[in-house]
Amino acid sequence: MSNSNRHGFDDIKEVILKSYIRLDLSYNDNVPLINRLVNYIYFISYTEKLHFHKMKKK
Repeated sequence: MSNSNRHGFDDIKEVILKSYIRLDLSYNDNVPLINRLVNYIYFISYTEKLHFHKMKKK
């Protein structure tokens, strides 16, 4: 994995952690935040050409 790809994954992890802190128990209040999070992950993975692999169940 190249350093640029690693940087993209690190960015995504950082944003997920920041979003997790802001999430409440109420689902309806979280919809805009979750939507922005999904759009960000999609955008970064597309521009950085990141690939996610399915994990195999044991």
